[in-house]
Amino acid sequence: MILAKERPTKKKVIFSAKEAGSAALIAAIAKDMNLTVDSVCFISKVAEPYFENLNMIKYICDDNLIPSDVNFEFILRTVDVVIMGASAGFSIEKQIYNRCINKKIPIYAFIDHYWNLWQRFAAADTAVKWAYLPDRIYVMDKVLRERIITQGAPRSRVKVFNNPLLNLKNICASNREKKAARKILNIGEKTTVVLFVSEYGFIPSTQWQWDQPPESDITALLLILVRSIEALVSEQKQSVLLLIKKHPSDTHEWAIASQKPFCRVIDTCAKDVLFGSVDIAFGLNSMMLLEASKCGVPSYSFHKNGYVRETSLSGLREEVTEIIDESECHEKIIDVIKSRSKDYGQDNNLY
Repeated sequence: MILAKERPTKKKVIFSAKEAGSAALIAAIAKDMNLTVDSVCFISKVAEPYFENLNMIKYICDDNLIPSDVNFEFILRTVDVVIMGASAGFSIEKQIYNRCINKKIPIYAFIDHYWNLWQRFAAADTAVKWAYLPDRIYVMDKVLRERIITQGAPRSRVKVFNNPLLNLKNICASNREKKAARKILNIGEKTTVVLFVSEYGFIPSTQWQWDQPPESDITALLLILVRSIEALVSEQKQSVLLLIKKHPSDTHEWAIASQKPFCRVIDTCAKDVLFGSVDIAFGLNSMMLLEASKCGVPSYSFHKNGYVRETSLSGLREEVTEIIDESECHEKIIDVIKSRSKDYGQDNNLY
């Protein structure tokens, strides 16, 4: 249990999260804590669904500002700790930090990802490093701890925690469960389902030096999958569906999906249903690939030649396998189709 040794009694906590990934993590942490009923969360609209079943006071901050009608000083009088995500750029977390930093209230920030480490604590307008420095910065493993320390974080403030979102078991264990999950999404039992996990596309910046691939790499992988599946469907008469899972902050229209009958875009979906329905997953650096792998779905991370492997998901986690070109991607899909064909007593001479 996270922070278990530090909370034997009930605590009043301020929670804050801007992005969906950090919201899922912070909400999971909150669920595991012994909280007072007057604990508070300041979250974005994107983050709201993750907190809806938690018993606390909620403020939606779409403009990443504390609502003007909130008596924040009154709330602070009895707060024990502040627990927040670590979003890059202008964020509600940074606004909470600014209001609490001189109040002698411990501020703990949790990083839900492997990338853009110093960027999360830089000044939103100037990218000055470590303009924001919480009392503790929690990361997911020792490798990540050393990386953020080399980037300037004080060693004494960086701690490793067990990410509850990755404590997953194989939810795709039985054909019965898979059939039930597919029924919810109206997907046929014999259809091979390929999952494309989208993510937020960063604009290249010499100032911010983002770790993650640019928008063009996201589109490149999707087109590879579309071409591969189109060949399998039209030329070899295979029943294959491409599920495009949108990132919560995704602004893509994915027009290509409306043009192809074998494509379907989904905004939200329970993870047990999503991972229980798909046979294989592709993406770039989304943490959902790691979650899918933990649930028994073969997961692959695509990177163009020359991409820095040390900061790719497949370079950091062995559960996700790297692919580097279109032919390899096609081969992985064929392998899954052949495996499924054996389950249904079919012969497939695929190429």
